[in-house]
Amino acid sequence: ITYLAVGLAVIALCSAVLVWSARGIVGNLGISELVVGVVVLALGTSLPELVVIIVAARRGEHQLALGNVIGSNLFNTLAVVGTAGLIAPALVDAELVTRDLPVMFAFTAVLVVMAYGWGRRSGVINKYEGGALLLAAAGYIGFLVYSTPVFAQ
Repeated sequence: ITYLAVGLAVIALCSAVLVWSARGIVGNLGISELVVGVVVLALGTSLPELVVIIVAARRGEHQLALGNVIGSNLFNTLAVVGTAGLIAPALVDAELVTRDLPVMFAFTAVLVVMAYGWGRRSGVINKYEGGALLLAAAGYIGFLVYSTPVFAQ
């Protein structure tokens, strides 16, 4: 229980530093809060998941790795957004609805197709498909960063 309490305290402190740093990026670089949230905060909060997935995959515990991704996505989509809405209702930026959500749905659909196997045996996402997903993520992040007014000029 002590480790859990200390871990939660460290997470709370690191979260505060992450939000403070994100505000600095928004203020100093002029990048929109939405882009900083999608890129910086998402990467920062996903790094622990990445470590869990790498360790699980190296141990051959692929269901644990994939379950972590799906569970985290569902929890963030439902519980985190739901809790935030209860605490302080937020205006949903039009860019989120018109640009980011369709991309999220499209890449989720691509992942489902990959998991079903593209017509070959299902249940395997190979290194080429993994590489394609990483390239797609890098491309989307690049698009977000360079389409902001600071870089688009």
